[in-house]
Amino acid sequence: MVLIGTVLFRDIDTHSAGIQELLKEHKLACMKPGDPNEIIVRRTKLLESTFRAVKSKTFDCCKQLIVQFSGEDAIDSGGPRREFFRYSINADYRGITI
Repeated sequence: MVLIGTVLFRDIDTHSAGIQELLKEHKLACMKPGDPNEIIVRRTKLLESTFRAVKSKTFDCCKQLIVQFSGEDAIDSGGPRREFFRYSINADYRGITI
């Protein structure tokens, strides 16, 4: 059994299931339909602008996330979102100040 958020997954063997399977199950169980969360973050203050966006009253962690970097015209078809998470993880591990 695996607990993610408030959802308990009983049908997945945690020893053999990959993270992708767990995320797919989480998406089916928890993701809400409707308009996605659209956040605009600054590369130079990535964590600070991210925290500001997710603390907004309109942010819902159960909706799809669309990421745009401030001052850039890229449309998020997955690339900016992947880059956002990669930078966020690297910033956290390196201890970059907010």
